[in-house]
Amino acid sequence: MPDFVAAHAAAEAANLARRQRAHELFLVAQAELEAHRDSQFNIGGETARRAAERAVFDAATKVKEAEAERVRNEQKRMQAEKEAAEIRELRRRMVPKANPMPEFYRHAPRTETHDAEE
Repeated sequence: MPDFVAAHAAAEAANLARRQRAHELFLVAQAELEAHRDSQFNIGGETARRAAERAVFDAATKVKEAEAERVRNEQKRMQAEKEAAEIRELRRRMVPKANPMPEFYRHAPRTETHDAEE
């Protein structure tokens, strides 16, 4: 019997770690944005501001894409495990049986092979 409590705890820990990484990336990008906004040298300030906003957006997009990829891989793994379990169960339940002999073979004359050997 699978240990679902441990599996759920591991999944929750992975989600927490993912959220912490995403939050850290967001804070770094947000700090870059604030640094560009507070810059005393506003040469091309609009471009720098837009680049900083784009960096925040790109960081958030990367986090979302990584999470989506992780979910897809997890679903593929779970599907493969499920299919393997189904195949194992089918093989376990399969009972090999001989097919009954057809009626027309039962009354066929038998050849005497032991007489030919003598």
